[in-house]
Amino acid sequence: MPSIRELLSPLFAFNPGLLVHGPHLLRFPQLVPKLAWNYFKLVVRKQDVLRSVDVSVTFDCQCLCEHCYSDYEKDPGRERLSAREMKNVIDQCLDLGAVVLNFAGGEPLVEPNLFEYLDHVKPHRGLTTMMTNAIRLTPEVARELRRVRLYAMGVSVDSDDPEVHDRSRRYKGAHEKALEGIQNARAQGILVMMNSIVTQEKIDDGTISRLHDFAAEEGLLLNLCFPAAVGRQARFEPEVLRPDSARWIEELLKKAHVRWDGQSNWLKEGCGAGIEKISISTYGDVIPCAVIQSSFGNLRERPLAAIWSEMKRIRQYAELGPVCLASRDSEFHDKYMTRINRYYEEHGVLPAPASVVYAESAPAART
Repeated sequence: MPSIRELLSPLFAFNPGLLVHGPHLLRFPQLVPKLAWNYFKLVVRKQDVLRSVDVSVTFDCQCLCEHCYSDYEKDPGRERLSAREMKNVIDQCLDLGAVVLNFAGGEPLVEPNLFEYLDHVKPHRGLTTMMTNAIRLTPEVARELRRVRLYAMGVSVDSDDPEVHDRSRRYKGAHEKALEGIQNARAQGILVMMNSIVTQEKIDDGTISRLHDFAAEEGLLLNLCFPAAVGRQARFEPEVLRPDSARWIEELLKKAHVRWDGQSNWLKEGCGAGIEKISISTYGDVIPCAVIQSSFGNLRERPLAAIWSEMKRIRQYAELGPVCLASRDSEFHDKYMTRINRYYEEHGVLPAPASVVYAESAPAART
C-alpha cells in the first residue's frame, strides 16, 4: 500500500511550492482525496476551484498598526455574523473546494468563538490557519490550538528591532510577545510563518535581510507581504523597488523558506485574488482579497457560489495576475484602489460596493 508521501507526490508535481508543506501535510492524510479531486476538476474539467479563504472573525485588536485597514471596516450599525451563520459560511467555502480557511481579524485570538470555528473544520475537509500578533499566544492557548488542529499561523513581525516593531504596532511589548508566541506555537508542532511587509526602506536598512537570516536560523518560513493602498496607508503609491532591490527580492523568493502568497496557488504562481482566493468579513461581505475592499455581495442575502461567480466575471479576477494586484499593479491601483479609498472618504466605512468600484470594467471572457 502506498505511503501518504507517495500519494501526495503527484500534487507536488503540479505545484512544487507544496513541498514546503510536505512534512506538515502528513499530519492530515484525510485531506488527500479532496486535494486530488480538486486537481481533477482543475486540470481535467477545467473548473475554477477555491483554494483559500480569509475569514475575518472580528475587527477588534489590541494594536493600532500603522498599516491596518480593519478599523475602516467597523460599522456600529451592522450586526456581525452569529456563530451559527459563521459555521454556515465555513461550510460554503469548503463545499466550493477551499482547502485552507485562514482566520484573521483584527486579532482572531480575541474572538471567543475562534476555537469553535477551528474545530468545525474537520481534517478531511480542510486545513485551518490563522494570522495573529501573538499577544495572547500563551503556551496554554498554543496547546488549545493544537487540540483543534490548527495547521499553521502567520505571526506579524515588522522589524527585528523591538522598538521599531512596537512603534509600528503602537503596543509596548508587542515584539517580545511575537517571539514568545512563535516559540509557543512551534512547541506544539504548529507551522509558523513570519509575515513582514517589504518596502525599499526596509531593504536599505537591512531589516528584510536580518529577518531572513533569523527565519533561516530558527527554521521558520518568511512570508513577504507587499504594502497596499488601503486603510491607514491609503495614500500609499504602488511600491517601485529599485531594480537591484527587485532582483534581490526575486532571489530571496527562490529560497525554500521564503514565500509570498502567490506561490501557494493550485497550478502556477501569481495573484489569486478573486479567482482562487477570496476574503469574507465578520459582517458577511465577500471581497476578492482582504486588502481589496470591494464587496460583491453579502452572505446573508445570497449564497457564496453565486457571489463568487459574479466576482469572476470581472476581468481582473478571471485569471491569476502576474503580481499582487493591490500593491504592485499600478493600473489596478490608479483605477480601482483609488475608488475604494474615495468611497471611504465619502462614506466613512469599507468595503465599497463592487458596482461602484468596477462600474465600467469589461466582463471577462470565460471559456
